[in-house]
Amino acid sequence: MHRGKTGYTKLAKRTLVTTATKNELDLIAVTLNGPDDWNDHIQMYESAFKDYTPTEILPAGMVENMKNKIYKGHVYIKNDFSYPLTKEERELVNVKMKLLKPRNAWKDKRKIPEVVGRASIYLDGKKIGTRSIFYGESKESFKQQSFQSSWAEVFEAVLGIGRNG
Repeated sequence: MHRGKTGYTKLAKRTLVTTATKNELDLIAVTLNGPDDWNDHIQMYESAFKDYTPTEILPAGMVENMKNKIYKGHVYIKNDFSYPLTKEERELVNVKMKLLKPRNAWKDKRKIPEVVGRASIYLDGKKIGTRSIFYGESKESFKQQSFQSSWAEVFEAVLGIGRNG
């Protein structure tokens, strides 16, 4: 355990809140009126650290396998989505992506909105998280751009003539 704080209220009686971290898995335990709360917390942490592993479900970066020509090679997730899962739960994870229907005005790429969709992450049918889907270049692909194209983007941004006009 990293830290703990006890408390007391008339309704809950004795309370204990503790935190613990192991192998990049951060946990919080809370007990109300537990007669052996410190040992209860230790047992909960030991059980969770044994059974659960932080699992990357949706990586940051370019979204592959886009069928729509407008989106292909141009949509990305900024932040990965990780979640503590048991081995059995890994088979129950599902990611559903919904993208905006492309508009005729998007022929001018500057009119394509920054956020073009949402990825929803489900565990056994229950939504456990979401991530926005962005249009443009992810930071990873930005590193791969040539100096000339990077300079052009900076120049356009300074002049205020980038994608958003």
